[in-house]
Amino acid sequence: MKYQCPNCHKAIFNRRIKTCEFCCAVLPAELLLSAEDKRKLNRQYLQGQADNARQEFEPIDRPVFDDSPFDSTIGLGDKFIVLPRSSRKCIKCHLTIPNDVADCPTCFGKPAEAVPKVRGEFYANLSTHTTIGKWFWLVVVVFIMLLILVVY
Repeated sequence: MKYQCPNCHKAIFNRRIKTCEFCCAVLPAELLLSAEDKRKLNRQYLQGQADNARQEFEPIDRPVFDDSPFDSTIGLGDKFIVLPRSSRKCIKCHLTIPNDVADCPTCFGKPAEAVPKVRGEFYANLSTHTTIGKWFWLVVVVFIMLLILVVY
C-alpha cells in the first residue's frame, strides 16, 4: 500500500509524525503507525544498535603459535580484543562516517531520491581533492629534487 497525504498527495516518509512533512496537514489515523508498531520499530532499532556495538568489539580467535618454543597462552587468555573501528558506513548513502557522529551529515534529513545526487557530488569532490593532492606531491618532489641539485 502506498501511503500518500490526502491533502497534497505526496508520499509519507515518516508514519510516526502526525502531520504531513510537505503541507503540514494532519494525517488520518489509518495512515499513521499504531503504538504497538512504534514500540516494535523502536525495539528493532535498539536491537540493531546493540548488534552494531557488539560487532565493533567482537573478539577474534587468538593466533596459534605451533612453531614457537614459548607458551602462547600465557597472559593472552582465550581471545584478543579488536579495537573499535574509527568509522562506519551510512545505511542510506553508503558513505563513510565517523563513529562519534549519530547521523550521517551527508544524507540526514534528505528524501531518499536526493541521496544519489548527494553521493555523486561527494565522489566528484573527492575526485577533485585527490587530483589536487597528487599535484601537490608532484610539486613537493620536484622542489626537493631542485634543492638537492642546487646544494650539490
